[in-house]
Parts: sequence; C-alpha cells; structure tokens
Amino acid sequence: MKLEYSNYFDKSEYGQPYGSGLEETYGYLRWLDLFLDSYLLSGNENAQETAADIREQLIRGEEYLKSRCKASMGMPMELRGGISLSNLAAEAGLSGFSFFCLLLAAAPELDTRYVQVYQTLQEKYGGQGCATFELALRLYAMYAGEEEFEFVSEQMQMVKNSFLFLTCKAETTGSGLLDGFVLSAQAVLLIRGNATMPRSLWPLCMESDADYLPEMIDDRGYLAKLQEVLSFQNEGLIQIVGKPLCGKKLLIASALEQTPALFVELPRLNALDAQHKAAILNEILVRCRLLHAQLVLLHADLPEDAYVEVTTLIDLCLQIVDRVILTSEGNAGTIRLAESYDYYLLEMETPTLKDRIRLWKYFGGEYGLAESVDPEAYADQYNFTAGQIEKVCMLADKQRRAEKKEKITDELLRRAIRMLLPRDIEKLATKIEPKFTFADVRMDERQKETLKLACSRMKYRNRVNDEWGFGQKVTYGRGVSVLLYGPPGTGKTMSAQAIANELGMELYRVDLSQLVDKYIGETEKNLNRVFDCAKDGNFILFFDEADALFAKRTEISSSNDKYANNEVAFLLQKIEEFDGFIILATNVYSNFDPAFIRRITYCILMEKPQPQTRVEMLRGMLPPQTPVDPNLQLENMANNFELTGSEMKSVLYGAAFIAISHNESLSDRHIISSLGYVLSKTNRLMTEFEVSRKYYAKP
Repeated sequence: MKLEYSNYFDKSEYGQPYGSGLEETYGYLRWLDLFLDSYLLSGNENAQETAADIREQLIRGEEYLKSRCKASMGMPMELRGGISLSNLAAEAGLSGFSFFCLLLAAAPELDTRYVQVYQTLQEKYGGQGCATFELALRLYAMYAGEEEFEFVSEQMQMVKNSFLFLTCKAETTGSGLLDGFVLSAQAVLLIRGNATMPRSLWPLCMESDADYLPEMIDDRGYLAKLQEVLSFQNEGLIQIVGKPLCGKKLLIASALEQTPALFVELPRLNALDAQHKAAILNEILVRCRLLHAQLVLLHADLPEDAYVEVTTLIDLCLQIVDRVILTSEGNAGTIRLAESYDYYLLEMETPTLKDRIRLWKYFGGEYGLAESVDPEAYADQYNFTAGQIEKVCMLADKQRRAEKKEKITDELLRRAIRMLLPRDIEKLATKIEPKFTFADVRMDERQKETLKLACSRMKYRNRVNDEWGFGQKVTYGRGVSVLLYGPPGTGKTMSAQAIANELGMELYRVDLSQLVDKYIGETEKNLNRVFDCAKDGNFILFFDEADALFAKRTEISSSNDKYANNEVAFLLQKIEEFDGFIILATNVYSNFDPAFIRRITYCILMEKPQPQTRVEMLRGMLPPQTPVDPNLQLENMANNFELTGSEMKSVLYGAAFIAISHNESLSDRHIISSLGYVLSKTNRLMTEFEVSRKYYAKP
C-alpha cells in the first residue's frame, strides 16, 4: 500500500474546527502513526517511497492538523473535553522538535499500544516503553530539514527543563540520548479532560472558586485594596498577614472573582522528603499553570531558620507561575521579601469592638443563641476574628444538637471557646479547674469588692478603650494584674478560681520550676512563650509563690546577679505589655521589687478570717451528707482558735477520718483530736487536754 497521509485523516474535515481538546489530541496521534509507519516503511528494502516522499506526506499531515487548529481558534472548549496538545505546547513554549517530544510522551498515556511500539523500536537499547530522545531524533529526522536540526540540541534542553516533563535518566551516561521522558501526571489528567484534583494533592491543597466576602468582615475595605493590587501587579509576591481565621482565604477567593485559586499548606509541603516534595510541587505548579489558577501558599511565616528554604521554594514557583500569594500570621521577613521581589503587603487587623459585636450578633442569629446570652459581653471579653466567632458558634451548635437543646447557652459557648483556644501553654503551666465562686470566698467585703472591680476592668476593657476613647490616651499597661498577699491558707488560690469563674476564662498556674532555667536567656524565652500563649488563648496566668520570680533586684556583685536582675526587668516589661489578666500570690509581700508593685493594678491583703467569718466558713466546708453529732459545736473552734481557711479544712477532713475509723458520727471529740495534729505542724504544740480546754473555753 502506498503511503498517503489521507489514509490517516478524513479529507472532508479539512479546515473544520475540533469539537474538543481531546479530539485534537487524537488527531495528532494519527500524525504520530504516520511517523511510525513511515519509519518502518523506510527500513523496508522493497518500499518505493523515497525520503522526500515520506517527508512530503508528513508535512501534508501537519498542514491538515494546522488547518483544523486554526479553525478552532477562539472557539470555547469545555475543560471536561480535555486540554489540547497545541494549548499545552503554547503554555510551555514548545514547538518543532520539543512539540514532537510532547506528542511522543502523551501517546502511551492515551493508548497503551504505543508502549509496545516504543519497546520494539528501542529493543537494542533495552526496550524502554517510554519515549527517549534517541527515538524522538530518529523519527523527527524524517520530517525536519537540515536547518531545523541546528536547534535540536537546544530544544532537547528545553524539554529537560520544561515543567511538563519528568526525565528518567538512563543507566548509560554520555550524550543523554537514551534518557527517557514522560508527561507530568497532572498534564495527563487535564489532556484526558479530568480536572478533578488528584488524591496525591488532597493532604496539601484545596481549591476555591470565587466566593463572596460579607461586608461585615471587610469594614476596612481589604477587598477593594486587594482587587486594586491584583489589577496592576501581575508578577511577584503579594503577602496577606493576619491572625488565624481572620478571613484571609475568603478575601483572596473573593478578590480573584472568576479566577480559580489553589491553596497549598506550605508547612505540610516543606515537611516532605526532598524527592517527594519536588514531585508534588511540580504537580501543583503544572495544575496552576494549565488551569490558570492563582497559587496561594498558606501559613508562609518566615522565621529566620526557615527563610532560605521558603524563598528557594518561592523562586521555583515563580519560574512557572507569574505571581504567588502568601498568607501568614506574622510579618517576619517582610523587609527581606520586599528587597528580593516585586512585593505588596496587606495586613488585616483584629476587628474592633464595634465589629465584633456585630459579628457575634450576626453569627449568633445564624446559629441560634439563647436569649440569656449577651453577645456584647463575648465581644468585649474575647478579641476574636470573624472566622473564630463563626467557628465558636458552629462548635457550640454541634454540641447543642448532640445534647438535644433548643438554643445555644452560655455553657455551650464557653465549652466551644475552650475547644478553639490553643493548648501550647500546658507545656509550661498547669490548668486549674475553677470550682469556687465569689459566693464561696469568705473575706472582708472591701477585699471582695476589689476582686470584683478587677473582674469588671477585664470585662469592659475594650468598651472603655474603644468606645470611650481611653485607648488613645492609655497605650501601655492596659492589662489587669492582681497581687494577693498574706499568710498561707487565707484563700489566695480560691480567690483566683473565683475570678476565673466570674470571667469565664481558663486559669493556668505557671510552674516556676519549668520557667526558670540555669542557661542565660532561656528564662526570658520561657516567659515569652507563656505570655504569648496566654494572649492568644485569653487565659488567666496565676503565679503562685510569685516572690520566687518577682523578687527585689539585688546589688550586682557577680555575673549571676546581673542576669537575675535582667530576668526581673524583662518580667516587668512583659507585665506592662500584657493586655490580659495576671494573678500573683505570695506569703511575703516585703520581698517584692518596688518597681514591680507600681505596675500592679490591685494589691489585696489576704488576712486570717475573723471569728464570725470562720463560723460561716466552717459551716460551708462541712458536707451536708456527713453524719454529725447533734451536740457538735463548730463555733467553739471558730471563736477560740485563730485558723486560716486551709487549716480549718484540714481539721474537718482529719476529724472525718478519725470518726469513721471508730464508726461514729463527727463530734467535738474528733475535732479536738484533729486540731492537735494541725496545730503541731505550725509549732503550736498543745496536749490534747490543752486543746480541749481551749476548745470549750468561753470567748
């Protein structure tokens, strides 16, 4: 049979547009068949066709394909119909020999019979089933003139460097002609018309089409600013900085309008080993380039030790895509980025109190808050972003449905907030479950009012600073700090728990043994971590026995004194910077540095309770289910023994064990025995007779 290009193409469709990209690709596969048959025919001694005849048929086949491609220009093609080879080549800048390599690489992915053909043609070189440069040169030589072969080596290098190809190095080195090349898996999927993101990218990526940014999340006009930047900055970097869940992704998706976006979790990508990371990054970039999607690298914070690694990755991305958008929580490294790239920075600030009130009311209405819930109180207490507020309401709503409640209550909201807040602080502090309220705290009413005033200062700080304008006058030291000092057992820890209950905030006791480090500078680092965690999580910090860390600065007689003084000075600075709530407890007020006392908001003396207060405390401490002798006279202990709250609790607890061991109800006799043990611990040694005589003495 005489070799004719018309045997491979339908002449009646000459100049007719393609119905889809995949139809065009299969047209080029028929052209490849013409190449393969021509090559086999050229090796046949009985063949009548000359090299010139073969070249003419190949050129006429190409003209046929070009006529149809030209007719298809400008016609809308659905993505599910596949990306055509000509569009793929245009994106990668391939033509001539490099385009022919693209065709050779695509063929086995669309029809497995080409694998067998390639193995047969390359049998003496190991029978590879993928295309090699040696095979490409043999076939292309039948079509190309001498003038075209002057650029073949250059185009071979283009194929090796193209983002579309993955090169398989041959065992034999040298010219590299035996190196194989295959098409990117992502390119193959898109040629076939499968635009679904592959499973290999699921853990790292998410796609987003244009979305709507609610006006209430964008009071400061971030959307208009970003749209303006996108309109004139087509290359380089755009970085958006803001707290977690402040709406950065939603802002980007809204600003891009009809342009799709691919959001990539940068920390997860960087955690992969080098080989896996390179392969995944290539698939991501191929997808972005071929789908004209905006590449967004999430959580691209740039600490000093990761700066080079991240910028190297950015450089690789900018070789394939024109522009990269970064999101981060902080702005570390922004100056260096601005020096290295075309760069724009957009910082999203925390919503104001007015914004937060509106957001709480909006999302509260969406999810159904109970009438007893005060959205303004939550807005005032928590500096949450729009996304955090929505997430709290969503989590509370899930709990509501699980517990089959009609509305979201304060308890459900508090639980949701605890689920949302970070837990890094637990490495350096211990959480205390607040079991007491102000109703349980027995102290002088003036002291209790001071504690409640401290709570009010925390509850309404945002309203006073923002609405009343004091924030413009008081720019430093806006936090609340309370120093509770007095003898052991006077209720300092109980008062801290009552404060936490009143504010609905979590209470963490700072472990000083974990904070103070013998190595220079480590104590400051630990303090930094504690205060940062407390700020992010809106936690109350409770420093028990605080004089161990907040002691007076000493005269410098050694390097140790110098560093200890530095730690105290650093601590004073952190307290002034901290906008949250700090409680400090100490037994020795005189040990505190005067400069530190000046920075404390309220100092409250926790004295031993008076007799009448002791009576009330004892009655409150005695569980109602405890069997009690009807003649028990707790007033005798309260009136005749000057005890602290913790000492009275120890007496009652110890007496309960004495009574139950004798199978008796709790009586004065058991109280007197337990009193003797408790008094002996504080060097108040008394015989049981002396304790008994004092117990029954009339005040």
